Amino acid sequence: MTRNMLALRASDRTGRAAVCDFKATADGTVLTTRDDTEPLYEIPAGAQTVTVTATPRRPVFWEETFSFSVAADGSMTADVDFRPRVQLATTANPVVRVTVANVKVSQFRDSTAQVLDLLKHPPSTRRVFNLGKKDWEERQVDEVEVHKKLYGTWPPEDWDLHGVPGAAFLDVVNPVKSGALNFAPDPSLGVDLDVDSVVLERAGIRMVPQYFAVTWPQAIAPQENADPTPFLLYIRQGDKYNGYDLNGIFVGGGLPQYPKNFDYADSGMFESLHYARSPLWNPNSKGVPYQAVKAGANVVSVFPCNSFEENFRDLNDPEETETILQELQAFMFWRGGVAAPPKNNSVGKTAIAAFSSGTFFLNNWLKDDAKRKGHFLSSVVSAVYFLDPMRSYVLNGKSVPVLDEFVASALKWAAESADRRIRLYMQFPWPSLKKLMDKPLPAAPYFVNSSNNRRTVSVVTNETWSKAFGRPPSKPIPWIFVHHAIAATMLTHALAQGDF
Repeated sequence: MTRNMLALRASDRTGRAAVCDFKATADGTVLTTRDDTEPLYEIPAGAQTVTVTATPRRPVFWEETFSFSVAADGSMTADVDFRPRVQLATTANPVVRVTVANVKVSQFRDSTAQVLDLLKHPPSTRRVFNLGKKDWEERQVDEVEVHKKLYGTWPPEDWDLHGVPGAAFLDVVNPVKSGALNFAPDPSLGVDLDVDSVVLERAGIRMVPQYFAVTWPQAIAPQENADPTPFLLYIRQGDKYNGYDLNGIFVGGGLPQYPKNFDYADSGMFESLHYARSPLWNPNSKGVPYQAVKAGANVVSVFPCNSFEENFRDLNDPEETETILQELQAFMFWRGGVAAPPKNNSVGKTAIAAFSSGTFFLNNWLKDDAKRKGHFLSSVVSAVYFLDPMRSYVLNGKSVPVLDEFVASALKWAAESADRRIRLYMQFPWPSLKKLMDKPLPAAPYFVNSSNNRRTVSVVTNETWSKAFGRPPSKPIPWIFVHHAIAATMLTHALAQGDF
């Protein structure tokens, strides 16, 4: 009788060896080997299923468990869900049959169900700062009721992107009509979006970001010999310097540490993906994938969940950011049943959309000569979108015109290649905005594209927003509402400019 043997190895997405400790059973019986890192198992005669667990020695990869079906002739087939990540080779003679299986380990795993469960466990109290008493106090909260008022139902049954028949979308062809913003619902977005919406979790100890929400349009679903994937990396506002802790958000009040608590699942990710009925009802919900669909942009949207304490930490390095996107792309291809991600594991055109204090993060990339010359910013990122950046701030009694630096940094990056795009949307005029344009800027409100359509500048003042809501000048819409509404509506315009 021919002896049937199974040899196991592991590698990362690039094919580099990844040392693992392997454990295996055949129909529940433990198999033994001399070396758990390079095992050679003998499969008992008549065995039908071999189950293997691969535990990487480096914790930046997740442990994987998978199984093989064993045919009567001893041949093996990996289970369907894991088949794209297993390479099989077999040699045989009358005495012995050896199947060599190489398994691809990943830095990502699908944690959508776990994050969805976090939304079912809101805090019942929050530790907030009482400005009147100048002291901290515990307050009872009813997050379920608050969220029902916003979304209609809570908690959500799934992480899918359901239809938003009442959501208002900016008309990207005529965004301003008769001096007012031109919004209208889109019936085609009254049905569920045809996208794969998941939350992926990075392996490792104290990884920041650890969670990445991902929405992948089925129109560009993973397939063999696919072109590199186009990405939109959405950088939301920072948490620590916006004082979220003063209202008991993200930290305190018995909330578990980053990222496994209600607030990181909700404010950190869910609200960036979804709309609470309409952005004109609650602009904290940004509806980014809906804006992309409305704009006709088939692009994979990625939402890193930043930490209150360390913000986007690992993404401060653009080269690490590119590696993370490559890892994410490979995992999603395997998840989609495709063994080989795009050639050389490269990612496609990437746009960075930064909102509010997230524009400081983007500027820290663009102003750094070494970072700009790195592969990601010089060869991958093709567009940057500033969504209501700060104009200036006061430091040591002096005004710092930070928007001037943002514009200068973006122009320096754009000047290094002919086809780079800059698009900026805000609610206040500012002198340095004219440097982005090859034509005069009109009086607000306006949306102006450069002659080659590689630059956009838009200024829509509070007065114009208030007019859209029928508010008199004496009762303008609060600044913070307009601030968030820009991100919740104007990205539609940016993504409709043909950058992908």
